[in-house]
Order: sequence, then C-alpha cells, then structure tokens
Amino acid sequence: MMGIKKLFIVTNIVLFVSGSSLFYYAQTQSPIFPLKKTEVISIPLPPVLLSPSNSATEVATTPQLSWRSSSGATSYQVQISTVSSFNSTIYNQSGISGTSIIVNPSLLEGTIYYWRVKAWNADGPSNWSTTRSFTTTINETRIPTIDFSGLKWNISKGFSGPGPNNWFNGIKSVWIDNSGKLHLAIRKIGANWYCSSITAQDTMGYGEYSFSVSSDTELYDPNIVVGLFIYENDTKEIDIEFSRWGDAGSNAGWYVVQPASPINSTSFSLNLQGQQSIHKFTWTKGNLKFQSYLVSGQLIKEWIYKGLSIPVPNQMKPRINFWLMSGLAPKNLNEAELIISNFKYIPSLLLDIDSKNKVLPTEYELFQNYPNPFNPSTIINYELPVSSFVTLKIYDVLGNEVAVLVNDYQQAGSHYSTWNIHNSLLPSGVYFYRLQTGEFIQTKKMILLK
Repeated sequence: MMGIKKLFIVTNIVLFVSGSSLFYYAQTQSPIFPLKKTEVISIPLPPVLLSPSNSATEVATTPQLSWRSSSGATSYQVQISTVSSFNSTIYNQSGISGTSIIVNPSLLEGTIYYWRVKAWNADGPSNWSTTRSFTTTINETRIPTIDFSGLKWNISKGFSGPGPNNWFNGIKSVWIDNSGKLHLAIRKIGANWYCSSITAQDTMGYGEYSFSVSSDTELYDPNIVVGLFIYENDTKEIDIEFSRWGDAGSNAGWYVVQPASPINSTSFSLNLQGQQSIHKFTWTKGNLKFQSYLVSGQLIKEWIYKGLSIPVPNQMKPRINFWLMSGLAPKNLNEAELIISNFKYIPSLLLDIDSKNKVLPTEYELFQNYPNPFNPSTIINYELPVSSFVTLKIYDVLGNEVAVLVNDYQQAGSHYSTWNIHNSLLPSGVYFYRLQTGEFIQTKKMILLK
C-alpha cells in the first residue's frame, strides 16, 4: 500500500502508520491484508513561553504570563516556584483554556520566580516547557544618584559583586538625613536580601581620603561588610573594611591593598564602644598610610604599606559599600543600617603645600567664603592652631541646619571645605556657616544667588 510505513513488531503484531491512522495485523495472516485500523494517541507538544522574557526584571507582582498555543491542546497547566527545581510551588493552576493568565494573588516584591507550562488534551499531558525566571518589582521610589559631602554619587542597582548581592537604589535603602549624613541599608524585601552602594562620579588620585563613621561597625552581624575605599578594578583598589567575615570571634577592622594577601593586609580590633570614628588613608606614589581614630582624637590603628601593589592613579573613584559576605543572609536575620557623616578628599598637591608650611597657625580663624554670592558651590577656608575635633555646619536664616560639611578630627593647619548645592531645592537667600572646635565657635554669613 502506498504511503504505509512499517513501524515495529510486538509479539507477532506488525504496526503500520499511514497519515494520522495506525494499522496492525497478525503475522499469521496473509501479508498485509486485511489491515485493521485503530486510533492514534496524539498528545500535544510542550508550549513555547512568550512573556515575560527569561530573566526579566521589574515584573509586576501580578504578572501576566503568556505562551504560544500547542496544536491539539485543549487546556494548559502553569506552575510558579521560588526554586528552579519546582520541589515546591506557590502557584499550580490547571484547566486553563487560553494561552495567558494574570497571576493572583500577588507575588512578593523583589523576588526571583521560576515558571513553566504544560499542555493537555484527552490523550494526556505534554512534557513541561522550558523554565524561565523573572524578578518582581519593588514598589518604592528609585534614585539613580545622590549628593553627599559636596560630591555626586551613583547608586548601585541589579545583581553583581561583591558577594555577589542584590543592590537596590530605593529611597529606603540610600538617603541623606536633615543633618547631611549618608544612610545605607541592608534590607530583606520579599524573599531576597538587598544591599546598598554608592560610587563617586569624580575620578581622584594621590591624596588623603577620610571617612567619618557614625555607626559602631563592630556591632554588625558577622556576615555584614562595610567597605570604604577607592576602586578602579579588582587589582587596583585601596580598602578600609569592617567585617568579621562570618566569624564572630575575629577582628572587625581591616586595611587592604588589592590584590588581597597576608602581606597586603592587616586586621585590628576597633573597640569603639558606641563611639563615632574617623578612618583615612593617605595615598602617595610609594607609600600608603592608614589611620583610624575615635572622635576624641585617640588613635585606634595606624599601618604603613610600601609594597608592590600600590596602584597608579588612572580611573580610581571613591566608593562606599554595605553588603553581605558571599551574598549570605545575616546570621541574626536582622536588617542593618550604616551611617556615614562625612567624606573628604584632599589632593596631594594641597597636602604637599601644607607639609611645606613651616609656620602653623597661632589662632583659630574662619575666613569669608569665596565666591560670595555663589551658585552652585563655594569654598570655606579655616585654620586650626592645634589638632582637634571640628564641625562646620550650614544654617538657614531660621536657624535650621541644612548641611554638615565637616564632622571630623583634624590636624593643626590650614583647611578648606566646599559646599555644593547642585540640584538642591534650597532657595536663594542668606545662609550662615559655623565653625566649632572645642570652646572656639565662629559664624559668618554668605549669600546663595540662584
């Protein structure tokens, strides 16, 4: 017979197919007539998933899932899980007549989900489709940049190292308070943990880098890491870090010159006891000097590195990271917050000038800002006859504090700070800046003219 193809023989029964029909005969019969016809079992093919695309992000918490129809299918089954193995499911719906669904009830925010579809008809189910994943959105205002300590910083988002971790740029993860302090948070949103990080937009070189920290970094969970550093790539990086790296009994303080090694790093105990602290490093061509102080001026640790890994300036940018070691959840499962009161960079040229001054100031002095009036930035210079803890703050005409430019222990000598109100909503008018160190307090007036 034309168009008939022999399939196989089972216990003296020969099977043939012609078109969509199946025929059989017993081998004891005359070949191959008469043929006897039976129905073909025809299950549908696995569906092809359409939307959302694989690894899609910012997907609604009530997402619409769609797929291509399978020939011969009469219904579909959809499964959603938080694990790719589908050992457990949070959504398992069968008997779906169309090729799309809107998931209800709502999924968790900021969570990775996996989904797949199976086609059905009277003869049975298809295999499962390929598996896709998507991440649900977080219903929170996002901010791509932030202004802190006179600089503009980019805020990290997405999934990447270190860790790797999830990074989020929502207003509850990164913000500036009314006193000008930076807050970074580690949060659990939905089923996932999210960290926070900022990177200065400006490239910097040799000089002194200083970070004033309001938080007691020794009290963080052993899996939490604080990074205060400048970075170009993983081998050109200078770090001040606070972490016990998973071991609650180890030191929390670290100075590291990348690539990390025993000779490129040192650890130390902070013993902050709730006090604020200042951490800095001075970067020169052949030398790195790390220092940590309590706000009282008491030295915590000093380390000088003269090894071969001192980077050469190129595209180094300051960064502040608040993250989880290896992406692991905190052992205590608690969210955490880091507060940085100030960041300061003094280029090496100004350091060289200061070091060549043979005569230190003999009295405290606060100079008039320049330019004045100003927009968008102005420089404030002042002199200290002795090393001391210094605050330099900005106030409006009602006495409200609008910015903190300095909150740091500083050496005797000449100093300056820049107030940059780029993208600020502050109105034009008169503002006051006040220098306070010990019993010395001096205030001057300046004018913002937009």
